[in-house]
Amino acid sequence: MVVARSKVDLIAYVLGELLHSLQAQRACIGLGKESYENDRERFFALDEGSKIQPALLPDKATRNLLEEVIHSSLIVNTRLSSFPTICMPIISRSGTIGALMLERPAFKEPFDAEDQEFLSIIACHLGTLIEKYELEKTLHYVAEYDHLTTLLPNQMWFWRRLEALIDSSTKLKTMVAIFFMDSDNFEKANERYGHRFGDKALYTIAQCLKEAVPPTSMLARMSGDEFGLIKEVESVEEARHIAVAVVEAFRKPIVVQEQQLMVTFSVGISIFPLDGQEPVELLDKADRALYMAKQHGKNCFKLFNPDIRL
Repeated sequence: MVVARSKVDLIAYVLGELLHSLQAQRACIGLGKESYENDRERFFALDEGSKIQPALLPDKATRNLLEEVIHSSLIVNTRLSSFPTICMPIISRSGTIGALMLERPAFKEPFDAEDQEFLSIIACHLGTLIEKYELEKTLHYVAEYDHLTTLLPNQMWFWRRLEALIDSSTKLKTMVAIFFMDSDNFEKANERYGHRFGDKALYTIAQCLKEAVPPTSMLARMSGDEFGLIKEVESVEEARHIAVAVVEAFRKPIVVQEQQLMVTFSVGISIFPLDGQEPVELLDKADRALYMAKQHGKNCFKLFNPDIRL
């Protein structure tokens, strides 16, 4: 039995096995367009003798046939450009989710009833497995992503990444900066304009934060208008630069529903291993540094200082 690590691995394995067992020269799969943004996520093609890596896009005629079978849920056994071809729907409990196509060399016999029955069984199992992978992906998203902004992971994801990064940084002897960030005046806007407006404002704030921090940063929404950021850094100075970028990103008003809103941010920073070894300790110290930033006029950042007294 094969254990596929991802949906792509699963499709690659199935296409490779079908090429071999049914003496085909090409195998393709097309998935329903409702769930995928582009053709490279929907279509997979594998030629005989190539690596089991479904990265080739099928030609237009093949894509048209796959789309036809997805739409009709009917089996098509024909010749496509003189090649014996069979295409059948991939069906799951929710209906037809895709189509599977095999093509033999021109000199080979067409696919017979026995081939068709075998492929029907494979397509049925494939539908069940693809649906399982999609469900797992959805459950993973629900568990680890913030449902309000939809742009950022949540606190659970943050803790897991922080623990993993500290573990690897301990072995590699590298530094990690932990940032705890909080809006200075978001609550007033929430009270003035209402929670629905506030939710949209949080989405815009999350967008601004994503654009302000380095792409390799790990950014998450912790709760309310609080955000966490983790970044492996070369020096404390690099952490300072990131904090400055966050504060500067909110020097101008953000626009929410055509309404200009002035939002500023305060940032607290702790550094592993300088300020501690454990995730809880490090985030607590970043939170204490954030408190000091608030006490010093807000709209600024502070590094953790052991002399901080709350």
